[in-house]
Amino acid sequence: ASIEISEFLIAIGVAFGFAWAQIQKQHISVDFVFRYFSQRGQALITVFDWALSFFFISMLTYASWLIAWERYLSEETKFAGTLLIPVWPARFLFALGVTLLWVILLSDVISAISSLVKRGVRS
Repeated sequence: ASIEISEFLIAIGVAFGFAWAQIQKQHISVDFVFRYFSQRGQALITVFDWALSFFFISMLTYASWLIAWERYLSEETKFAGTLLIPVWPARFLFALGVTLLWVILLSDVISAISSLVKRGVRS
């Protein structure tokens, strides 16, 4: 049973960990080329980066909630030795973590677009 529970906790930890890393802006970025662009170019790249990330995380968020809901309706369980462990709570927690990442990315996209517009007005 401990292996199954640890599998659930790892998935939940990864989803919330990604959200926390995004809040802290700790995701890996490659800036050895980025720094050679003008401020406007950097702003354009940042908008594109956040928008693309937001797009893919939107799909993951949608799919996560669909799967969580389906597993809830089917009352999915996982057999672990002598226990039947319900899976759906872990699915909902994963979906919640991915949703937090989605909200943070939405905020980052809006912030990046705002920054680009402000730079565009000054240029």
